[in-house]
Formats: sequence, C-alpha cells, structure tokens
Amino acid sequence: MLKLEKFDGTKTYMFPNGKLAAPETIREHFPAVNQFTHVIEVNGEVCQAVMNLSALRALHGIDSELNEADAIQALEDKMSEPPEVVVTPEERLAAAAEFQNIVALPDTETIVDTTEDKIMQDNVKKGLWGTAHLNIIVQKGLLTQEHADTMTGKAKVVSLK
Repeated sequence: MLKLEKFDGTKTYMFPNGKLAAPETIREHFPAVNQFTHVIEVNGEVCQAVMNLSALRALHGIDSELNEADAIQALEDKMSEPPEVVVTPEERLAAAAEFQNIVALPDTETIVDTTEDKIMQDNVKKGLWGTAHLNIIVQKGLLTQEHADTMTGKAKVVSLK
C-alpha cells in the first residue's frame, strides 16, 4: 500500500540505491521543499519519491479546502486504488473465441488444466466473462461449481438444467 508522509525535515530516509536521504540531502536534491509543502512516498524507510503536495492535489482532484493531513490521506487512498482495467478489442475477440471453443467441446468429466484455468480467471477478472459463461462451462463438466463460485466471488451459479 502506498504511504505518503509530509516532509518536515526531521526524518532520515534511505534512497532506493541504499544511500542515506537525510533532510539536508533531500533539501540539496529537491530545494523546492524549503518553499513549498512536499510529501515523501515511502516504502518502509525508503524514500521512493519527493512530490509537491499542491501539484498532487491538482493532479488527483483533491479538494483544496482539506487541511494538509486530510489531503495527504485522500491522496494515499486515491493513489492506492487499483488501476482501471482496460480491455482492448483484441482481448475481447480472443475471449469470445476462447468461449466459442469451449462451447464446441463435448461434455466431459475432465476438469480444465492450469493453463485453461488461468485463461478463464483472466477473462472473469477483466469482465469479459460472467457467471453465465461459467455456468455453461460448469454444465459441460470442465469446471466445478465451487471453482466457478471462487472465480466470480459471487453467489453460486444457477444451473440451467
């Protein structure tokens, strides 16, 4: 999880290369910290970045009426959100083709292998397949009901039979 700390010139960090990031060193490398409020992105005691607070507020749409502590918390929350999943048209076509291939398979008692399972999980995670897709795969005997439930994180898939 992302952690931001206001730079107040009292704490020594470590740069990712292992060198000490004493307040004087940070001031030397980032002289603007003497004039403007900055935050340090930290991972444990490692200084990952030195960033201007007002620029971050503008970039992430953080209310200018918030005090610094609340703004830093809002930034942490916003910057820690998982990135939006962007699905390309090619991925959509591939997911549709994969599903068509599965539908064309005869019903079986054989559960899918790990490669096929990974493809199914990725398609569910990206929103390309839903419970209706998994329901058909369960009916074909390629996937257990329990595993389908685990993939979707939702209520059990309702059987069409």
